[in-house]
Amino acid sequence: MENLPMNKRSRNCIRALTVTSLLAATLAPIVISSSSFAQVTTPKQPTITKREVQAKKDSIIKSCGINTAQQMPVNFPIPSYPNNVTKTNFINSTKGSKSAAATILTKDPPNTVFQWYQAACLKANFQVKSHQPKQLKKNAKFDRHYLINAKKDKQELYIFCIQNPKAPGSIINVSWTMQPK
Repeated sequence: MENLPMNKRSRNCIRALTVTSLLAATLAPIVISSSSFAQVTTPKQPTITKREVQAKKDSIIKSCGINTAQQMPVNFPIPSYPNNVTKTNFINSTKGSKSAAATILTKDPPNTVFQWYQAACLKANFQVKSHQPKQLKKNAKFDRHYLINAKKDKQELYIFCIQNPKAPGSIINVSWTMQPK
């Protein structure tokens, strides 16, 4: 092993490490032997029910200006996809800038969902820009994804549909924002 020249800082670091190591080696047996004489008991923690945990989570979420629900509200600018839905989650801001998002799981394929949302956006008088997938490898995990960007007044929607990788059907994400006046 080659000896490298040491500067003053390196020597001070080595000294500090040596002193620390010596202290640790000296104090470790004392700490271990003294802890074996004293029995330390920790106070028993109160049990908390799942309902109490959920109530606390809900309280924290609401205090942050967020509302959650299991379905989209009826006054949402675009309706929720209605066919073969297995799960829906909705979240919206209650403070600050207005925004909301929904995730919907359906047994329908992405192209069916995409066509339905395109028609719903046009019916609600949104200006629609869309992206349809190009043919990708047939064995690709996500071989189809669809995106809709829709605008009306100060509202903007992004609707994203992909093939559900865990089950037949689609995952839909609907994001909405209202631009400040």
